[in-house]
Parts: sequence; structure tokens; C-alpha cells
Amino acid sequence: MPVLLALLLTLLCATARSSPLRFFIDASAFAEGETDLLLEAIAASNGTASVVGVSRGGFLAHKGWHNTSMWDMYWTGREACYRAFLSHLAPGQLVSCTPGSQAITGKASLVATMKRAYGTAASLFVPESFVLPGDYLAFARAVVAAGPATPWVLKEDSHRGRGIAVLPPAAALAAARQRRLGGGAQRYVVAQRFVPGQLLVRRRPLYVRLWVLSLGTHPLRPYLFDGGVAVFGSRQGADDGSDGDDGDGVADGGLTGISAQGADASGHQAMVVNLWQQDRAAARPWSLRQLWDHLDSRFGAGAATGAWARMCLGVAAALAAGLPAQREAGAALPGYQGGNAEVLGVDFLLDGALGAHLVEVNWLPSLARKVVACAAGEACRAGTREPFDAQKEAFLAAALRLLRASSDAATGTGPGRPPGPRAEQWRALCALRAEARAAEGAFVDLTRAALEALACVGRGGACAWVGGAAEGAAGTGVSTDPAAAAGRGARSRWAALRRLADALPPLRWGAAAAAAGDRAGDRIVGYRLTLLDRVTLDLARAGELTAGADAEFTQRVAATWARLAPGHVRPEL
Repeated sequence: MPVLLALLLTLLCATARSSPLRFFIDASAFAEGETDLLLEAIAASNGTASVVGVSRGGFLAHKGWHNTSMWDMYWTGREACYRAFLSHLAPGQLVSCTPGSQAITGKASLVATMKRAYGTAASLFVPESFVLPGDYLAFARAVVAAGPATPWVLKEDSHRGRGIAVLPPAAALAAARQRRLGGGAQRYVVAQRFVPGQLLVRRRPLYVRLWVLSLGTHPLRPYLFDGGVAVFGSRQGADDGSDGDDGDGVADGGLTGISAQGADASGHQAMVVNLWQQDRAAARPWSLRQLWDHLDSRFGAGAATGAWARMCLGVAAALAAGLPAQREAGAALPGYQGGNAEVLGVDFLLDGALGAHLVEVNWLPSLARKVVACAAGEACRAGTREPFDAQKEAFLAAALRLLRASSDAATGTGPGRPPGPRAEQWRALCALRAEARAAEGAFVDLTRAALEALACVGRGGACAWVGGAAEGAAGTGVSTDPAAAAGRGARSRWAALRRLADALPPLRWGAAAAAAGDRAGDRIVGYRLTLLDRVTLDLARAGELTAGADAEFTQRVAATWARLAPGHVRPEL
């Protein structure tokens, strides 16, 4: 292709906006304090973003979907989001939800979606789980097989950590049949094996909250923030008044022999961590970096890198599992043009071997301060800066840059595109390239990881990806050499994460998991990659999504498309 023509074709990827990214925020869709940090981030964005409207009223108030031409980014709840996608939206307009993401953001739907996608091998990512009441008999068989010493977690369809019970086997079987007061709906919607050997840090159980910014569905472009928080529960065992490092261990013995038994009647209920039920002003969450540094110092350099790798793989697997439902939902909305920009909160538990267990994917995760609605100048913001708040501030600042890059790339104009992709497909590739560059230093680009996982959906034990997540740091493809893991600055951290994203390991299901995953009773649903998926994955594997000049990228897309298209089997989106 002549150089001049290639240069002209790249104009379609050129960014054109000189004005700020315009936000319309439906504040009435959020709880108190949930939009404060976002508004502060926009105010501190040096003019790259602005607020053009805030709706604080109820049903009759003016909402962003009433006038879609006034905003570039619509920050709202799910109902208004769907209404916006019923309108004709221009390329580059973004809305803060993904149609169909309910497939992974509900407690029961996450379990059902993961099992449909990966069969029994879903337990590589999520604890062994059963959807109630439909899976009750399978749950009962699992309880008997696990024995009388294994507790079970039962979850209601509630938010903010409410409705979670940890019960011994007999009580769990009885509770799983309960209905709500008045003979209504099923009380518990999920039964889940209690994660054994959960990690204790300074005698406290914890969960890790991560944030993902998920953009588009074709191709899926997920960005995992390089940060997060560790939220701690109450101290386990006899309290000697100390809070030192000698309290590290696991909940049922190991490492240092700390035990949760005797904490309360059930022995395990106290392991449930819920910040919403704590004194938030007194709580002391850590930043993810604080946790990683602590684990590296206690369990050896590189230990935290392995845990992080497993979390990356778990997030990618969950997002890929939900993608077929999301594409189907988007296709049913006449205004949907790939402009979803959804923030998800992903929660993990860690065990004593630093295995990561995905327990929830949260839609509309809390972005409020630790002390909700704490205003500048108040005592709750005096003194040491809260890591909990600082991590959310850093995430939102980085998310604004990423959203701006995505919208700018999708609204670029030009005389043409490479042979092969349609206009909307080319815009998506341009957006992906711009986003990946804007993500560097703040996010892990999980596009390749999610597409690798998507290629496994419905293929059970025959697939060749992700089992290293269940095995240990050596199986994750991430170096645990102390010299390689010594740096903890943004640059060294980003380099390690890029190596992870670019060199994900093959899946090692094992013979037993492969056989179980292929059983007809697992109801595995197959899925076929589209041509755009295949082109994107091929470019990502070759490291060619962000490399080189725009003219070279255009040529690579054209060449890859021409190479893969003849062998591609429709249907195509």
C-alpha cells in the first residue's frame, strides 16, 4: 500500500475534539456521596472533562436520556442507561452501563454464567457454587461429599454485604430450602463452599476490591485498574491487644497456626467482612500496594505478583463468560453503538497459598469516600490521607483520561478505512489503540486475556488457557525472581503487568477437570469468535495493537483482516 494512502487512511483514527468530555450525571440514581469523588475528579481534570448537567430530582426531573445531544458521557443507573441506548447515539458517546452485564453482576447469575461458560472448571475461578433452588440436589450431594467439617456460605440477593450466612452442613441444607417471610421468593439464591484456609493478615480476614472499566463489547475492551483496596474484618482468635505481623496466617491453621474457631457460635461467620456494617470512620483499609508489599515481605519477593496474576485471569474469565449475553442485549437496543463504559467492582478472597477466589462482580460499585459524604475541611478528612479514598481518587482520575481517549478516537473523521473492516469495526479498533495507550501506567489492558478466555467459552476441558490461575505463581507466567520483583514504582509495576498481559499461560485443566467439564449435565454453551475478535486477538498476540505509527497500524489491520477473512466461518456480528 502506498505510504500516502496509508497516511490518509489513518485519519479515521485521528482525534478531533478540542472541547472537554461533557458529563451528564443522574445523581438521583446513586446513594448519598456516590458522585462526590467523580465531581471532584472532573473539577481537577484541567479542562479535559466538564459537567453539563446534574439531575437530582425524581421521576419527573430532566434526565440525560431526554436530550442525548448535550453530553458525551452519561453517568447514570441501569434503567436510564437502557433508555439512552433506545435513542440514536453518535459514535463516541458513552453511557455508564453495559447492556446485559446482569449476566455476571448478580450473585446467582455470576455462578450460572461461569458454569455455563466453563463447566465444572469454573471452580478454577469461583468457589464451588450452586444456584438455588434449581441446583439444590447437586448442592446436597456436594455437602455429603465434602463431609461434616466443611461449612457453606449462603447468599441472599442483596447488596452491600447483607444476607450472607456461613453455616455448618446440616443447617446449610435446611436454610437452602427457606423462603422469604410470607411464603414469598427463595431466600437464598446461591450456596457456595466456604473458601478453606483463608488468609489472615494481622489476625484479620480480608477481601480485595478491584475496579474494572469495561468499554465496548465488539471487541470487548476491559481495563483493570492497577490498584484497589484490601478491606479487613474483625480480629480472629484470642485478642492479646497486639496488631503485629506475627498474626499472619490462615483461618483454619497453617503458616502460623492462627485459628478462627471460637470466634462465634459457627466458628466461621466472623470471617465475613463487610465494611458497610463496620464503623467506617474507625476502619483502616489498605491500598492494594500496601497489601502487596506486606505479602512480599512476609512470604517472599514475588508472592504478591502471583496473586495479582491470578486476579487478572479471574477478571478476564468472568468478563468473557458474560460477553455473549452482553452482545445479545446490545443488539436488541436500536441506539447501541458500542458506547458502553461500565465501572465494575470485583471482589476476591485470598487463601493461605495466595490463591485468588472471585466471589462477586458488582455493578455500580461504591465510589463514595470511606466516611460517606465527608466534605473538605471536615475532621474526617484531616490528618493522614486515607488509602481507601486515595485509591478511588486515582482510579477516577485515570478513568477520565481513558474515557476521553476512547471518545476522541471514536469521533475521529477521515476519508476512508483499510479494506475489510466496516466503519464501526474500524472505529472500535481505533478506540482500542487509543485506550490501550491511555491506560499505560494506570490500568492493565485485559483485551487479549478476555478474548483468549472467550475462545474457551463452551469448550470445557478441550480448551487450552487459564489453569495456571489455580496452580501457583510458577503457573502464571510471571517471574517470581526477587530481583525482578524488587521494584514497586509505577514503571516497574506496569512493566510486570504488561509482561503478564502479553504472555498469559496455557490452561492446565487436569484430566479430572477436563472430564468433569465435558459432562452433558454441565450445560456448557459454545461460542464462536467473530472475525473482529480474531483480528483483535491476532494483533494483541503479536503486540501490534499499540506499537508503531498509525500508518503502520492501518497496514497491519488490513493485512491481518485479509489473512483471516477467507477462513472465517460466519455468522458475523
